[in-house]
Amino acid sequence: MVSGFSNSGDDNKEMDIVALSGGIATWCQCLSGLHTIRHGLTELAIGLGAEVARLVRIDTEGGRSVRSIQGVAGSGLHIDDRPLSDKIVGAYVSHAKVGSVWFASVAADEGTGAIDRASRRSGLAETAVFVISQDRKWTHLLELGFRNRFSTAKARAITALGGTFAQTWAARSPGLFTSALLPNRPAQMNRAFPAPILSDSNPARLSRAEFRLCLLLSDGLSLERVQEELNIKAATLRSHLRQIRAKTEVANTNELVHSLLQSNFRPGAAGREAIRLAAG
Repeated sequence: MVSGFSNSGDDNKEMDIVALSGGIATWCQCLSGLHTIRHGLTELAIGLGAEVARLVRIDTEGGRSVRSIQGVAGSGLHIDDRPLSDKIVGAYVSHAKVGSVWFASVAADEGTGAIDRASRRSGLAETAVFVISQDRKWTHLLELGFRNRFSTAKARAITALGGTFAQTWAARSPGLFTSALLPNRPAQMNRAFPAPILSDSNPARLSRAEFRLCLLLSDGLSLERVQEELNIKAATLRSHLRQIRAKTEVANTNELVHSLLQSNFRPGAAGREAIRLAAG
């Protein structure tokens, strides 16, 4: 028996396989860019019978900052917009096994009662946290909150999904999380250009180094990773970004990244030649 659950729990019904399949299918489409993250999370919550689903990113290098995107299944509960993942996984967040599943009901609350208080505020009886990716800087988690406690059978069924969620997240489009956090203003960007910024015609007249920097950003790399990849100093990176912002007519670096991530365009031969020359 899974610790913390019983065969006489409040939710002994089997999961609706049709709804579950539909929710996972929509989530996979969302990870390919066909739907928004919020829509995918909402459909995933509905498919698993959850009240809320969150995609959570924890910066395990820079002070454990937590960012999240939330989808709500529309149950009428007052869902707290603060994730519980960092409290449930706790000190293990930087080295938790990818594909593992953590439950609020069996998490060590370290005597603070924070998990119980947050759960009561939202009317949630159980929260499941899936560790879907782990690297030296970020931990990504999928969090699902449920109105009722689980039976042992449902807990096992939920646990069995851990590997699936990790594998589908690994195949996501680059920069998905960062793009979802940024303001949705693609129609206002780069109106002066007849072609995408990274097209072979290079409409913004970027230098080879600037072009390659934009290519790396379009692949979802953070500014720190871009700096490492280009082997340049922070001051040089800032200088390049200033020039790119001026040439592409965006207000700030966030809008630049958003514009690049929104576009599915990838350069052809001329663009690849720019990468080769800039790297040389």
